[in-house]
Amino acid sequence: MSDQPSTTYQHLQKALQHSGCPVCRIGKQAAHKYLDSILYESVTDPNSRAQLVNSFGFCYHHSRELLDFSGERLASAIIEQSILREAMRRLKSKQSPPKRSLRQTFQAGMNRPQYQSVTVTDPAPGHACMACAEQQASEGRAIEALLKHLIGDLAVPLQHAGGLCWTHLQLALQLAYKPAIYNAIGSIHEQIWTALNANLDEFIRKNDYRFRHEAMTDEESASIERAIAILTGEHPHS
Repeated sequence: MSDQPSTTYQHLQKALQHSGCPVCRIGKQAAHKYLDSILYESVTDPNSRAQLVNSFGFCYHHSRELLDFSGERLASAIIEQSILREAMRRLKSKQSPPKRSLRQTFQAGMNRPQYQSVTVTDPAPGHACMACAEQQASEGRAIEALLKHLIGDLAVPLQHAGGLCWTHLQLALQLAYKPAIYNAIGSIHEQIWTALNANLDEFIRKNDYRFRHEAMTDEESASIERAIAILTGEHPHS
């Protein structure tokens, strides 16, 4: 390789030393690093805190992850209080109902949604979680680096790691413009998933009372968790 390996490529090599989707791992690490910096800057830098408040904070997953940082509950409290105060400000600005005619009021009542079927996923629609944005950008760079170095370099490590999750495989296939790379990444995952399917078959069969005397292998025991990780990703997404 004539050009200097990128930082993303180096991170990818390290991620491929572990089992599971390497792109998920890189994305999660990037978001965690970003949150670490935010915890510091939100306390010491008013501009950083203002930017965070303006975006209305983080998604549920990344808001909970703030509490995983040892000794940073105070910083988390400062962040959440700032966002709560912004929520209070927005709520106060909406205290007066919009003016409607009698006909508009009637139509609104007829079209009112069934509240029990509504799922609230974002306290501020239209505002993206900044940690999610950082995570997704890092994942995109990782996929590009993987495709660039796949053939003759990262194909075997990717197979040993267990391949990509479904979401990141779809993105990789969309970005794999060269037929050789497209076919290679498809072939790798077909082999991985065929083996996983066989392990699931054995796990199911050996749970039948007629075959419970047969020993379960580690791969068969772990097949259900591996299948879930492949189909849903190595970590929750907001």
